[in-house]
Amino acid sequence: MRPLPWAARLGGMRLLVVWSFASFSCVSSQSSFTQSLNGNCSSTDRYDTGALDCQYCDANANKVVSDDGQYCSCADGYTEVAGGYDLLDFSCSSCLTNGQAASQDNSRCMYCEASTSYLDTSIGDCICLTSGDVLVETDRAGNWLVNKTCMSCPANTRVLSSDAYTCAECANPNAAMQSDGSCLCNSGYTQAGDDWCVLSTLASPILSSYPISTASSITYTNVISKLYGSSSSQSVTSYTFEQMFLAAASECTNDRNRTACNGLGNMCAITGYDSSHPACAKAYSVVSTASQNNLNSTHGFSAWVTSMPLLSYSPNLNNPDALTYSVKPGEQIRFLLASFSFNGTYLGYEDLNGQLQLCGRNPTALQNWQYAGAGYENNCVVDLSDTVSGVKGTTFYSLFVSNPSLSTIYPVPVKVDGAASDYVGRFFILDVNSSIASADADPTLIQYASDITIDIPIREGSTNKLYVPTISVKYAQRKLSSIQAGGSNAQAAVNFRVSYTKTFDSVWTAGTVCFSLLVVAVVLIWVVRLYVSWKMRARPQCSSGAVLRGLALLVGIASDGLLMLVSVFAIIVLILFKGQSSFYLLLPALGSDKITAFEATIVFAFFGRLMALAVRLWDQLHADVFFFDWEKPKRHSFSTNGDANDAKVAGGGGKKGPGTVSVWRRILVINKYNELQAARLVSVPFALFVILFLLVALKLGNLALDMPSNALYKEGVPIHPYLRFAVVLLAWIVAAGGQLVFQKACRHHYNGDPAVGFSDLLHSANVSCLMLDTTFHGYYIHGKSVHTTADTSLKHLSKQIAHETRALVRERGLLPGKDSFEIFLHPRLRKHYEKIYKRHLRRNLLRSQMARRDVRRAAEAAKAARFGKDKDKNKEKVEEEEARYRDLEEQISDKLMDVSMSFEQFLKDFVMGNDPDFGWKEEMPTFLMRSLGLPPHIQAEKLGVDIECMCCKTSCCGCNCCDADEDSREDDDDDDDSESSNRKPKREMKHRASEDIDGDDDVIDGDITSVFYHDPSRRFTSMFLMGIEIEILTFLLLLNAAMDIAFDNFFASILVVAATNLTIESVRVW
Repeated sequence: MRPLPWAARLGGMRLLVVWSFASFSCVSSQSSFTQSLNGNCSSTDRYDTGALDCQYCDANANKVVSDDGQYCSCADGYTEVAGGYDLLDFSCSSCLTNGQAASQDNSRCMYCEASTSYLDTSIGDCICLTSGDVLVETDRAGNWLVNKTCMSCPANTRVLSSDAYTCAECANPNAAMQSDGSCLCNSGYTQAGDDWCVLSTLASPILSSYPISTASSITYTNVISKLYGSSSSQSVTSYTFEQMFLAAASECTNDRNRTACNGLGNMCAITGYDSSHPACAKAYSVVSTASQNNLNSTHGFSAWVTSMPLLSYSPNLNNPDALTYSVKPGEQIRFLLASFSFNGTYLGYEDLNGQLQLCGRNPTALQNWQYAGAGYENNCVVDLSDTVSGVKGTTFYSLFVSNPSLSTIYPVPVKVDGAASDYVGRFFILDVNSSIASADADPTLIQYASDITIDIPIREGSTNKLYVPTISVKYAQRKLSSIQAGGSNAQAAVNFRVSYTKTFDSVWTAGTVCFSLLVVAVVLIWVVRLYVSWKMRARPQCSSGAVLRGLALLVGIASDGLLMLVSVFAIIVLILFKGQSSFYLLLPALGSDKITAFEATIVFAFFGRLMALAVRLWDQLHADVFFFDWEKPKRHSFSTNGDANDAKVAGGGGKKGPGTVSVWRRILVINKYNELQAARLVSVPFALFVILFLLVALKLGNLALDMPSNALYKEGVPIHPYLRFAVVLLAWIVAAGGQLVFQKACRHHYNGDPAVGFSDLLHSANVSCLMLDTTFHGYYIHGKSVHTTADTSLKHLSKQIAHETRALVRERGLLPGKDSFEIFLHPRLRKHYEKIYKRHLRRNLLRSQMARRDVRRAAEAAKAARFGKDKDKNKEKVEEEEARYRDLEEQISDKLMDVSMSFEQFLKDFVMGNDPDFGWKEEMPTFLMRSLGLPPHIQAEKLGVDIECMCCKTSCCGCNCCDADEDSREDDDDDDDSESSNRKPKREMKHRASEDIDGDDDVIDGDITSVFYHDPSRRFTSMFLMGIEIEILTFLLLLNAAMDIAFDNFFASILVVAATNLTIESVRVW
């Protein structure tokens, strides 16, 4: 059977280049010019392949372009006459003037043999007298005859009107040529396409089971209209199948013609191995019949019968005898590709390099996936018009894996997406033949391999042997009309992936066991910390806030545990994978369930850390912080006439004014506290710069390439998520962990710890600081100076420092050498704090907000009525409201100042042990209590009381039961003197407190004593960003990892991390 031509004409792009020729001594000047390299000249121009130029063939001189388009020749009836030394310099002379005809090559004039022909001047050539004779110019030896003569054609041949010099014959010997040039099969034969005849005894059973109309119908199931468009199906009547099917089926069935059988297998491959299609049904029938006749002996494959291609079969993928040679990481695996034309003609085999990849790439990189252990991806969006341009026909392939010496060859099983069969042996990459609807027509559809995945497994129990590789192919189709439209209609997404695999079960099982243990540990830790949180906060268990906080606590603990688990897992995998010299460990393929689970774990850990960090920042922003001054008031004398210049010192003639204390020391301390709130131990921008430098500039990020070597670049090898997380983690450890070590070991040692500096500043300013981060928990820094005064001159301050240096004064601290404490408040102390301070603060702030609202409403009403008759009245109302608001603000300010001063005095008495009702004691927490964060035993039964609902006899959710009693006492509380409220009779206060705590008699007669833990490690920094630096860094690390998953780009991830860090610092300062 002769090859079928493909007549698709998609039109190539016109390529223009500019040439500049070097100078030659024989040329006086040169110039650049533009020209088309593909020879697209006009019909009157020839293309000179030497000069790369189109040159005119002068029609007026009876010259025409030759058939190959490269020369000028004389028109019919004219002969060439040399004009000089240049062979291209010729003229055309007419033979008709001498009663002669030009030869076919226009090289001479010849007379017509009068006995057999005559001269026809209209066409300039001889005409045979006998119809059907052929015109002859030379003898069989190729010698020129004297005259042109006519001879009879051999049997079964005929002269066609298009060529009087040739006796044409049919391609098939069993066909006779008709007068119109067509061939008609002889009697007893059936026409099989245009050029083939099949014995009717063979054709009849085939046609009765598989009519040509059915065999030539192809249904394409994945027709995509444009890039990323939806798919549909389309049926096409294939002229190619119509021409090939009967001939291939009969020849393969009758004499097992290898070309015919290959052609039949190719048609089956085109249909997607649809067993219901006649091409596949007939091919499978031939295989089945051969198997019954014990002809299935080809290489031991039961489905690979003699003379038939390997079509559908079930390979033994775990056959240890299939590939017996050894392979080490980095060694090249050799693949062979056998090629066949559409009609089944064997085209030979060649080494596989880039034949299966429609995406372009550096030719040397197309084989990078063949280096053992290296994963590979070549994904792109191709322009199908460029892809099919120049393709003359569909090529089919059979893939084989081989050892380097070609002594061991084994077929690679192919899995076609949507095929009913298990595996097949024949496939194609680009099909331009099957959808041709008629002779000389363009294809209706272009079929292409949109997704190819090759899996190369390493044998279990071995570190250097392979199992049989497999290849999976998914096809898509695009209409030719869409391709010719251009743009997204001509574009298609194409993927090519290769993965080396080995069971990951042992590592995954170990990880699963660790995960199970982690779940148990997380639950236990959560229960303990939930208990501690409940004790510290005294929130009713049924409130929504308590539920949300408990949930945030759970996911925060879980995210920390998961981060630890995936970090250890990823680093171990990185070390083992990159350091192996044999295949001990291979990573799961991209897109596998294990990759999805790993990435889902990172994303969950990120959101858990995000929730936990948000709660932590919320607690910092809503902490209660108090600064109280220990400085004794100074009494100043002033003159009776009020002139400050006449002021006199004590003992003079002036009067003594009330004692005052400068507020500037407290303002200085508060400013330092505000500065420390957003202070950091790690410069995140610098850390991100270092990370970018390591991962991008030094290309250490390429250590995450999915290949078992330390090479930092191999084109096409993708980044593996396991390795990427490990590399990013190590970069964060170097960039951020290095700064932490430097801060702790160097800067804080020589330049001073900011926490210690803050304590020193408090002592120098004679100011103490109380910080309450939860209801019953907080920190206290004792800043009371060991000197008589802190509001002094620079000279006096220097003497004080010298005295401390020489130990001439007592040691700093509330207790000797102890100035920082972690405190646990007694519930009644918290109740007292709520009564004398916080409740007043909330109530007066609410009154201020309500007054501000009234002023705003009055202003809006006045603005709405500014043109009405009551505009003056509304204006007066606004002024009255503003005046009332100013008076109320002054009253509230004075009230808050009185309350603050009263509370400050209470704190001083409490800290110094002078308060008759509330005391404290120092305890040393046990190791277990310190490790688990358990509160002291004294609060074990009482920290669960809801302070805001202590007015109720029973606990309630939302505290609505307290509102009535609160409202009834509101006026009385506002009028109470703060000092007198702090000095109520002790027995009355104890009795009322006992009622507030549900009548627990155990506390009524006991001491109301809070507990102080010495805090040498300055844990009060947990109120600042520097105190939660590790939590922030782990959050930013997880954010970086999550953004890597989302964007797969180091730069994008770093930008998101930088913006998030800036947001955190801005929120904390705010």
